[in-house]
Amino acid sequence: MDDPDAPGGVFTHWILYDLSPELRNLDEEVPPRQTLNTPINAKQGMNDFGRIGYGGPCPPQGETHTYRFRLFALNANPNFPSEVTRVTFFEAIEANVIAEARLTGVFGR
Repeated sequence: MDDPDAPGGVFTHWILYDLSPELRNLDEEVPPRQTLNTPINAKQGMNDFGRIGYGGPCPPQGETHTYRFRLFALNANPNFPSEVTRVTFFEAIEANVIAEARLTGVFGR
């Protein structure tokens, strides 16, 4: 999940990867750990808050920002470094993306 309207450029709120193709939903409050074993088997990268896991939207008071959830189908399982960042994530998947889905929302305070 990212915010392309952030004042400093695209701001990463969440990197969640190595999801099973059989996964159909995510529970609320995914724990902020790099490796998740239950209820899902997945991994999380570094957000731009400087932490592992999800960091919710928080646009400046009086502004509305766009938030994009992007899901990628890959034809290979890239070797991600530990504590992967947005830049290293996209570099690793670039040659392996076979499909992408997007959900975009708008939020303001």
